[in-house]
This record gives sequence, structure tokens and C-alpha cells, in this order.
Amino acid sequence: MSSDLVPLRLLAEEEMDTNLEKRERRESENAYYKRRFDVAEYYKSLNVVKRGDDIFPPLFEFRKITIVHVLQSEGPGKGEDIYGHLNKNALVAKLVQSGLTQWTEETKASFAALLGHPGWKKTNTRKLHPVERLNARFLCKRCNARVVHNRWHCKGMSLAEVCNHQCLGLNKNERTKSAWRVDQFCVDERVCEHIE
Repeated sequence: MSSDLVPLRLLAEEEMDTNLEKRERRESENAYYKRRFDVAEYYKSLNVVKRGDDIFPPLFEFRKITIVHVLQSEGPGKGEDIYGHLNKNALVAKLVQSGLTQWTEETKASFAALLGHPGWKKTNTRKLHPVERLNARFLCKRCNARVVHNRWHCKGMSLAEVCNHQCLGLNKNERTKSAWRVDQFCVDERVCEHIE
């Protein structure tokens, strides 16, 4: 081989390696976005099945459930469909349901603490959980802060409404940065005099 061709061969090999890395990275990113889309579709299918008063996490919180997070970030395998995996695998469905139950209990406990009932335990079958009572209403602090500048006003929300709440008037950048959190809400003092 001529000495003139050696630098060209090295340059061609380097360019081929770069192109291969780009393709692998692109395939990996596409697979990741596909998994995120599948999780969102599964979330929508679960959300349709729930009853109106059921407490159900926002999509951002749903993605944090351990099994969902693992499937979304790593996936079951190359070329496998996550949506089908979530729908057809009984063990995965049971783990998702367990994660949802745990999230529901933690959320109820957090909002019960806001109402002045930290560590509330159900001892009487006739007594409702503090967050399930009619006078358990909550306000979004962010939306309340914007009321001064806007004409609309905030209304008290039940826990199910709080779990589905998205702040109004946020631009796309603010929506992506503002994650749903329990400390974003406060008790609606106009309705919740004292919950026993």
C-alpha cells in the first residue's frame, strides 16, 4: 500500500467510526422516546378506567413508580414494545398497581398532614379519611399567587382534582420545569374550618 493512501484510510476509518457512533446514539434516543411514548399511552389507558373520585397521579409522578421508571429508562429489550409489556405481563401490571397504591397512600398521608392530621390511622370504619371529607379542599399556591394579576380566581379542589391539577397560564418552558408536588398546595381556609 502506498504511503499516500494510509492517511486517507485512517481518515475514512475515523469517519466510519463517527457515523456508527451517531447512528447508535440516534437509535438509542429514538428507543428512549418510544418507551416514554408507550408509558404515556399506558397511563392514558389506566386513567380512562379510573372512577371520577379515584386519586390518580399526574403523568410526571406515574413515571417515577419504580417498575415504570425501570421499563422506561432501560426497556425490556431491543425492539420490544413497552406498551404491550405493560399491558400483557401480569407481574408488571401487579407491580404497577402496587406502586400506584403506595403513591396513593403516601399522597393521602401528606395531604392529611396539611389538614392537621399527621399519621392519621383509620380506627373507625364509619369515619372517612380526612382528605376524603367534603370540607377537605386545597388551593394551588402558584395559581393563588397569580390571582392578584388576573381576573379569574382559584377555587378549592378535592384531592382527586389536586392530583389532576395543572397550573393555568404557564408557558411551555414553565410547564416542563414545574413538577407537581404536595408542597405546591395549601388548605383552603375558606372551606376547611376544622376537620376532625
